[in-house]
Amino acid sequence: MNGEYQVVLGAGASRAATNDYGTLPAGDSLSSDLIRDFHLPDPPPNTTLPQVYEMAARRFPDKISSYMSRKFTGATAPSWYRGFVSIPWRYIWTLNIDDVLEDAYNKTFSGVRRQKLTSRSWTDSHYVAQRPADEVIGLHLHGQAIKAEQNLGELIFDIRGYLHATASGHRWHKIFADEYRDWPVIVLGARLQGELDLYSALTAKMQDQDEAPSVLVIPDELNEWQLDDYSSKGLICVRATAEKFLEAVARDWNQYAKEYKKAEEIVGPLAFSFLQQWQRVNFGIVLKRGAFFEGHDPLPSDISAKLDGRREVTDDLMEILQDGRGQDSLAILCLFGAPFAGKTTTALRLLYDVNQKTGAEVFEYRGLAKIDVEAAAQWVRKSPGSILYLDGLADFREEISRLRQRCRELDVPLQVVATERESRMRTVRAAVRRDLQEKRIPVRITKGEANEILSIREANNRLGGLESKSWPERFQFIFGVHKGELFAALSGIEEYAGQGFIRRTVSRYESLSNDECRTLFLVTCVTSALGYQLPVGLALSASEMTNVTIYSLFERDHNLADILNYRQGRLTPHHRVFASHLLERLDRQSKWNATQALARTLAPHVSVSAIRQKTLPYRIAKELMDKDVLHDWLGSDQLDAWYESLEGEELFGWNARFWEQRALAQSELGHHSWALHYAYKACACNKDAYTLNTLATIKLRWAIDQVSLDYSESSSSYREAVKILDECRSRAREDSEYPYITFFSYTLRYARKLKSGNMTVEFRVKRDWDLWMGHARNSEAFSYPQGGNTLNQYHRDWLNLHVS
Repeated sequence: MNGEYQVVLGAGASRAATNDYGTLPAGDSLSSDLIRDFHLPDPPPNTTLPQVYEMAARRFPDKISSYMSRKFTGATAPSWYRGFVSIPWRYIWTLNIDDVLEDAYNKTFSGVRRQKLTSRSWTDSHYVAQRPADEVIGLHLHGQAIKAEQNLGELIFDIRGYLHATASGHRWHKIFADEYRDWPVIVLGARLQGELDLYSALTAKMQDQDEAPSVLVIPDELNEWQLDDYSSKGLICVRATAEKFLEAVARDWNQYAKEYKKAEEIVGPLAFSFLQQWQRVNFGIVLKRGAFFEGHDPLPSDISAKLDGRREVTDDLMEILQDGRGQDSLAILCLFGAPFAGKTTTALRLLYDVNQKTGAEVFEYRGLAKIDVEAAAQWVRKSPGSILYLDGLADFREEISRLRQRCRELDVPLQVVATERESRMRTVRAAVRRDLQEKRIPVRITKGEANEILSIREANNRLGGLESKSWPERFQFIFGVHKGELFAALSGIEEYAGQGFIRRTVSRYESLSNDECRTLFLVTCVTSALGYQLPVGLALSASEMTNVTIYSLFERDHNLADILNYRQGRLTPHHRVFASHLLERLDRQSKWNATQALARTLAPHVSVSAIRQKTLPYRIAKELMDKDVLHDWLGSDQLDAWYESLEGEELFGWNARFWEQRALAQSELGHHSWALHYAYKACACNKDAYTLNTLATIKLRWAIDQVSLDYSESSSSYREAVKILDECRSRAREDSEYPYITFFSYTLRYARKLKSGNMTVEFRVKRDWDLWMGHARNSEAFSYPQGGNTLNQYHRDWLNLHVS
């Protein structure tokens, strides 16, 4: 119902398709046509199609491409595609080189299609569907005949073609392997053993029992050996033609849609898009995992079981949401604070209380790309009272801002509850501004909160060594020993029971059975420390694991199961703070290996299209290449080598942010010439406000460092930087702060450096300050209260500098 299935089409999916030359040939018939039309010698017994094709291509390289193009283009899809195009798919992977798929979606059955088709070949650049509910990518893994004449290496028919595809640096086959592991699949009309890329993906998938089943549809009768082989990989084998199978699917689909309580809305593409990205939070469902007292991330069922201990700030938060429940009200509530302050737990407690009091439905963002603003706006219009919940507001601050504006236009109430790290709140405030309500969740708990937490643990026999202590001694433990800090106190209680949160995690990690499991856990920790959950396909690829599932790994290594959580296709440590603490304790080489493995696995999934759609792999990669993060993990001496190893075009050499971060890292080390070189490379990749701001920053740092060495060079560099910032400001959005922040902060530093050397601040520097301050005060970028305070502080510092 949510479009989670992907489909693989084999040669059987083009059976009965026709073009001007008759029925499209396949297998033996194509071999016979090639032998006849190219006058090849009679083949020996058991000669395969790839062997015949290879001989024809070798003997007639100037004719084979046009021949294949004529044979496999201009096709008309068979009748069963009517049912196929009416079903929403996550991806369509086809092993066929013809244009049957394109005809079905764009011509013959365009009137009944559920999604529009975007057709791609394995040689094409990466692309991400803009709205998966409306658009599906049809990827030709073996190439497209229509492109064969322009690209001699387009078609894959033989082992040489497979090897070329693997070694050529194209990304689609790697993406196929990762996606295939993450989502259920239906295979239509493919003989798996004859397809090297498909069979290798199958052996890597090994479907888990708790996931949606994958299905192999094949009209031929399978022998016992084949059935055993396919079932061992989690495939349900269905003996049927594609037409009969899809008729049954369509019939069941329609019946399910009728039974769904909001069927009339689900049928609409906007509602369908919303449900692909947002998942209803059910506080009544108890999942298998539930180790809240051991420091694991909270589940809705932990809250409904009242295991959390209600924070006193919840009452204030309830009032904010209650005030925002009017017909014309908008409330965007963001809970922020330090790690393990209890942001997620407090958010879930708030949402549970509102749900119980008002019946409001809560939807958690679980999407893989940027929020579909129109779909969300229409959902809250049709389902008033719905509350949207997301972890990591900064990533989607622009979409939430647009959603707020769209709801205002529609005159419908909007309620958003979100969490965010304190370090990223500035970007949230700058983007959302109006209707933003923010609340810091304190790390330290009150005595009332401590009393409730201790009472809950006592009722659940989780007080450990505190069980025998008096209540004053328990309070002394929390407020005397641990200064009232929530994480330290809870971990300390677990210490009494054996091992604390961190010690237990480190001990289990060190006891993992092999290097692959350790790499798997580390790449998951790296991703979690960045604020994200890692799709299992990417995690297993980064760990170079094949022929395994997460559940089989958990059964094989109980230590891994104790420190890693698998939920809805994504992996996390049991709590994000565990990941950060473990990374702090690891040696640099281990962190180098893990970050490199993760970066290389993410690379095929990151492209200009992925950036525009804010896909999850892009967001992870964006944070991973941050120079401050890498500096903390690897140290300054390894930074440039880390970037250097990833600068290939097939990795991140095309990416502007990659070069920006490398430039800023070198600049902070005082290597300004190299920094400028990298900054110019960033501008060459994509000259926009961001790369110009980085270039200006590096020139300003150079100017400051040169003040006491070569004033003429310093002044020249400063003037160049201001000129670049002028262009940056003209290219940036009207509500963008960063050109102004860069100018004010570095001009202050520049002027202070001049004053400390008993030099005069030039008149034109003062004039520039006044001009920029005037622009800033009239800019939308600082129109919110905190923005005005920021400008006032800058100006006070400027005046104090000159008075002193």
